[in-house]
Amino acid sequence: MEKYSEWPREWNCSDEDEKLSKELTSIFKGFLTMLKESNLSEKTIRRHKSSCHALGGYIISEIFGYEHDIELAELPPKEILNNYITQYEGPLIYPQHETWQKEIDSTCKKLFKFINQQRT
Repeated sequence: MEKYSEWPREWNCSDEDEKLSKELTSIFKGFLTMLKESNLSEKTIRRHKSSCHALGGYIISEIFGYEHDIELAELPPKEILNNYITQYEGPLIYPQHETWQKEIDSTCKKLFKFINQQRT
């Protein structure tokens, strides 16, 4: 059984982040389901899942952490994601671990395509 329901608790930075955490988790779950349906290996799916978990935690800490960004927090979750990811890469989460960062970037490229295809 997937433990997506634990992600918001693991990312928790403040009393105000629960709603966005749950919305991001829902997007990631849909994205990972789509990847599973495309017959990727379990190992690849686990890498993308780990990257989604890291990305979600990073976004929550950026928005609700020390420099609380009220304006960004009020945007729709897909728009928030588009503030952090591009069709080429994701945010610099692992500057000291090139391999981990490449995995983040790979996931972000696919996630960017996934969330922006849903808009059309």
